[in-house]
Amino acid sequence: MHGLTVAKRLLCLKAIRMAPVGLILVAAMGGSYADSHLNVLFIAVDDLRPELGCYGSPHVQSPNIDGLAASGLRFDRAYCQYPVCNPSRSSFMTGLYPEQTGVLSNAGHFRDKQPDIASLSQHFINHGYFAARIGKIYHYGVPNQIGTDGVDDKASWNKVINPIGIDRTRQDEVITLRAGSYGGTMSWLLLNSKDEEHTDGQAALAAVKLMEDHHPDKTGKPFFLAVGFYRPHTPYVAPLHHARHYPLDKIEPVL
Repeated sequence: MHGLTVAKRLLCLKAIRMAPVGLILVAAMGGSYADSHLNVLFIAVDDLRPELGCYGSPHVQSPNIDGLAASGLRFDRAYCQYPVCNPSRSSFMTGLYPEQTGVLSNAGHFRDKQPDIASLSQHFINHGYFAARIGKIYHYGVPNQIGTDGVDDKASWNKVINPIGIDRTRQDEVITLRAGSYGGTMSWLLLNSKDEEHTDGQAALAAVKLMEDHHPDKTGKPFFLAVGFYRPHTPYVAPLHHARHYPLDKIEPVL
């Protein structure tokens, strides 16, 4: 993977908030060990609906994710294990049903009931990989826990990066229908800003740098990199220039 190409694709994924809930890209990047052990880039996106060009949406402009879907494998009937963040993510990262992890709400941790289980990334670590997390993979309270570890699992990673951008630091400017509430109600903010000033943009750039720094030619080890984007989870905070792709007079009411 060329660093600039990955950066552009990751930034586009961030900017338009368009990616599958779980997208896995694999690529051989040289090195004797990596010749037979592919690197893994796992992309997770919070609260994304299948409103994408590759799923037939006539309204959403998602050329980069559409390109990835066209060149890879697209699942048309894939469903999350549980309609709540923490149970769903814990299930995906452990391969267990929520009833088995004991996580049935956004409170709690799967280690409370399954202390010895190897998570997805831990499995890679146990087989000689370097594993890193950037952003939201396990549960976070959004937006207040952006920039922290959230409800993370330390055993799952060799390295973690918790980006924080102006979507969090300028949270007091967010327009919300319920005073003081952002993550659980309709809330939004358009900022005259660059993509890389936002948390997700910083996550994309950090991912590119980490892949370059941990290239198997440098480290002798393949990597498993999990990059978690926070949007489109509310509040809907975005650079203003992306809104220009969707003029208000062209948007049809849903009711």
